[in-house]
Amino acid sequence: DLATDPHEETNRLLDDRPTSRELRGRFEALAQDLESSRQPAAEIAEMDEETLAQLRALGYIAGRGNAVDDYNPDVDRADAKQKVGLHRLIMRAQGDIGQNNQEAAERRLRAVLEQDPDILDAHQMLGQLASRSKDHEQAIGHFQRALALDGSHKASLFGLATAYRFSGRTEEALLGYQHLLDIGGHDNKASMAMAEIYTEQGDLGSAESILRVLADGDAASAHIDNHLGEVLVLQDRPSEARASFEAARRKNEKLAQPIFNLAVLHEVESDAKTAIALYEEVIERAPRHFQAQFNLALLYGSTGDAKRAQEFLEAAIESKPNFVRGYYFLGKLLMDTGQDLDHAEEVTRAGIEKDDGQRGGALGYFVLADILNRQGKVAQAREAVEEGRRRQ
Repeated sequence: DLATDPHEETNRLLDDRPTSRELRGRFEALAQDLESSRQPAAEIAEMDEETLAQLRALGYIAGRGNAVDDYNPDVDRADAKQKVGLHRLIMRAQGDIGQNNQEAAERRLRAVLEQDPDILDAHQMLGQLASRSKDHEQAIGHFQRALALDGSHKASLFGLATAYRFSGRTEEALLGYQHLLDIGGHDNKASMAMAEIYTEQGDLGSAESILRVLADGDAASAHIDNHLGEVLVLQDRPSEARASFEAARRKNEKLAQPIFNLAVLHEVESDAKTAIALYEEVIERAPRHFQAQFNLALLYGSTGDAKRAQEFLEAAIESKPNFVRGYYFLGKLLMDTGQDLDHAEEVTRAGIEKDDGQRGGALGYFVLADILNRQGKVAQAREAVEEGRRRQ
């Protein structure tokens, strides 16, 4: 009774044993229902030996996997009062996560595991926190420990597959997502993740097959239709892609990406007027959509509206300060329109400075060489050309 006993110092079970017995009976019935609804072990055993061995080696299959072990009176378990205390620590850790206080959450969860290393939720939550920090190897370890306690825990199966994916082990990730679907049935997140991996690998047929199934489902989201449209574009099927983007737009009017994709299709078809209107609609919904701002700048530039082109190039850089192509195009625009060449040089050099991974290739140096030539800095211009050729 938290109203009169906020620290839970009085055991209410002793006050009303009939209610306690009734609740215990209902609880045990629920535990039996959970057990009977679990995937039969025979279905896992039917997998081919190679797949089974892979899953076991990767940590997807391990442990007792018994939903009612904790409630079986014949199984040794921690003192009930300690369990309540550990549960409170986990709840507080969840609160810390909600407030983005990762350090406090980790501290509480490790304290839980020091007292009882078999608390699945603590391992799963630590895996989640490690994933947030992009420490994928540590995340893999935590999710594997959670699955050693319950091999069918969906959040841990998904977390482990995702950690494998973002550590570059995509085949292991695909195996894990498929295993999650095999034992748990329909799962949009796992299916979408598989479709994204297949898209990245260039296996567009497999990606499309997964997305078609999802798109035909009752709970198909705008994101699914949009992703399907992108896969169709990559297969050079623009009419079908447009239909998917339009479906996504109807389902979620606030989502900017399907509108952006429609704008690109119109731009490719040389329908600049419609493309401009759609890009502007994107920016209304997502004011920092730097790609839409950049594409708008190029379209306005092609129509001779240098002022609007400059406005959107500057906006694209403000939205994404490391967008090096934005700096290069802005520097060239300032030069071509006869504006302050010193400012054009400054902007272009700022882009080159941010281009540590050489994402912009030779473009920045060729623009810079042109600006330096117009300033009469011939020797520096020659050096910039040489560097551009080296990068090219």
